[in-house]
Amino acid sequence: MTPEQRKQELQLFTVLLAIFERAFVMYGDMSTERQAEQWHGWEEYIRSFCKRKNFGRAWKCSGATFDPKFQGYMQRAMASNLTP
Repeated sequence: MTPEQRKQELQLFTVLLAIFERAFVMYGDMSTERQAEQWHGWEEYIRSFCKRKNFGRAWKCSGATFDPKFQGYMQRAMASNLTP
């Protein structure tokens, strides 16, 4: 990838992370059955991205700008997707 493409990728992943953060805030506490169902889908989607090295690099660059609870969740999600 060119430097410009890497920059664009980082920008897009940062937007995606903001969407993930919003889902975490809305559904992460699972206070109702419906929210728990919604969160399960989001969590699977988030974890699928956590397996990607380029997404991990984006998280390292911009992760500190997000809500502390979301940061903790993402750190655990990233760690659980590391391959030995």
